[in-house]
Amino acid sequence: MALSTVSFDSVTTVEEIESAMDLLTKNTMTTAGVMVAAGTGVAGAAVLAAALPAQIATAAVLSGGLIYAGDRQSKGLSINPFDKGADATTVDTTAIES
Repeated sequence: MALSTVSFDSVTTVEEIESAMDLLTKNTMTTAGVMVAAGTGVAGAAVLAAALPAQIATAAVLSGGLIYAGDRQSKGLSINPFDKGADATTVDTTAIES
């Protein structure tokens, strides 16, 4: 198809341009900005994980262990999951209060 045979079926009118600009609201622009920032963060994390895989794995295991220990402590259990016989110790705070 030669360029000389290209024809436009419709001409863009001012109303069509204005309706397209209605999509560019604060919410749409904020969402687009958040998506770009999230993509940048994911790409940065991917580069970091590729460059330092052992450190990322260590950080992930440490993070999971801390979350697990905090969950057990909040349930009143011992932080050590292999300590089957003992419950969490209750600290006597009467000496601290007086």
